[in-house]
Amino acid sequence: MEPQNHQLLTIHITLVQCQKFNNQQKPARIYTMNNHNQPKFIDTKSDFDEFIDLHQDIDWLGFDTEFIGENRLIPLLCLIQISSKHGIFFIDPITLQDISPLLDWFENPNILKITHAGNNDYALLYALYTTIPKNIFDVQIAAGFLGYPYPVGFQKLIKTELGKSIGKAAGITDWSNRPLSAKQLVYAADDVRYLYDLWRSFSQKLADKKMEEWAEEEFRLMVHKATISTGWQEEFFKFKQMTKLRTKEKLLVLRLLRWRDDLASSENISKDAVFPQKMIMEVVKNINQSKHEISKHRLLNRSKVRRNWPLFKKFWEEKKQTPEEIKLLTVVNNIKRKSPEENLRFTFLKLMIKQRCYEYGVPESLVVNGMGLSNPILDNFPESLTSGWRGKMLGPTLVDWLRHKSPLNFEFEKEHCIVTRRH
Repeated sequence: MEPQNHQLLTIHITLVQCQKFNNQQKPARIYTMNNHNQPKFIDTKSDFDEFIDLHQDIDWLGFDTEFIGENRLIPLLCLIQISSKHGIFFIDPITLQDISPLLDWFENPNILKITHAGNNDYALLYALYTTIPKNIFDVQIAAGFLGYPYPVGFQKLIKTELGKSIGKAAGITDWSNRPLSAKQLVYAADDVRYLYDLWRSFSQKLADKKMEEWAEEEFRLMVHKATISTGWQEEFFKFKQMTKLRTKEKLLVLRLLRWRDDLASSENISKDAVFPQKMIMEVVKNINQSKHEISKHRLLNRSKVRRNWPLFKKFWEEKKQTPEEIKLLTVVNNIKRKSPEENLRFTFLKLMIKQRCYEYGVPESLVVNGMGLSNPILDNFPESLTSGWRGKMLGPTLVDWLRHKSPLNFEFEKEHCIVTRRH
């Protein structure tokens, strides 16, 4: 359903005194406006119920979230910003016990949700509430279809498209602290203030370029990617040094990735807080060293390494393989490095993709987003690149060439080069 044409209210935020509430610091009504519709900081049930009642007739909303993700497997959700025809609202999920009516809006296909680079927001909503947003319009993706670099920052997007300036000084702050500062609140409001204006501009331009369906497909794919669990197995297949390792070394990588994934899940801390992935290769290269010797290693002499070194050695020395380990090792052992001829074919076809992107004015980074084409062990172009809107953009002939691994012949003549497939 197309959202109604309502301009967002212009908000002038000023800092006023804070007051005590339920033995904690709670911001008083911190907004003053040139309009009688004063936005609210929603942190009580009564205010939240009033907010829900006010929005019974909405068919669009803009939203963003602020969270703390450092050293956490699942980030702490600290603030949800909402823009609508009624103004801008801050929902405090730390204080509120139940925000299910708002979550219902996110899943309602009749309400358009406007975001910018919303994949982290979707992933967090899913991790916390198993909420999968529907009917999304992401302005960063839309901008990519319209010739903007991908990904384009929100500040630059607003400046270029709308001629407005916003500050980003309060982005990396403690959003769990209460009361929030005036700078934090200005920053949070700016994150949703112009979403509707961007939607209105971009939706018309997408229609003019006949790219609405392509963009909508990519919006859905973005939500899908954000709400599926990848796990350590995918990290194992994407481990770039894989082709350089012997089978026993690959098995150690597998066990280290599984160990840190399990520990991160059980303790709700980030995987890198358990053990940085960039350190895994150092462990593999030095696994035959003693605990005393690795304590002298400049990169490995950290407390986590020293504490877990006996466990790492056990992973290395355990010869018995589980059925899952056998299966995964079989897959990676069957992946071969490309021959010079295969590399030539791969490089040429990537150049053809780049040329087609140039013709359509769509950045290559959007077309190949997340497909791992730079991975040296990739032996073919993925199906996701040759289907959907990407397949339509590349065209049936190029798609056919991408799907088949036929070697290529190059014949150079005075004015042109003829490229043919060898059968």
